Amino acid sequence: MGSVEKVFSSNKHLKEVMLRVRELLPLVEKRGINLSTNLQDIKMYLRPVWIGSLMVRFLLKISPPFATMVYSHNNPEEAKSYGQDVLKVAKELNFKLPRLGI
Repeated sequence: MGSVEKVFSSNKHLKEVMLRVRELLPLVEKRGINLSTNLQDIKMYLRPVWIGSLMVRFLLKISPPFATMVYSHNNPEEAKSYGQDVLKVAKELNFKLPRLGI
């Protein structure tokens, strides 16, 4: 999309983000993170996608700190590095991530 703002302003792309995060949660668990101790942090991703994406859009409108946090993560090199790390770990653990092409 070219920018975080464009992703989060598109219902289609925001729903895809929600689905990709949901797909990554089992990988996080496989790495040894106990998600049950962080349910508040991931609850939004466990809801139906349309509800989670509405929640994100609503929070972006009513919470300037949340919007600043989301929109400040707009460094393409950093995002690419994170993505490469996730793919590397998934491959090492032989973990399938269909939405990310592995």
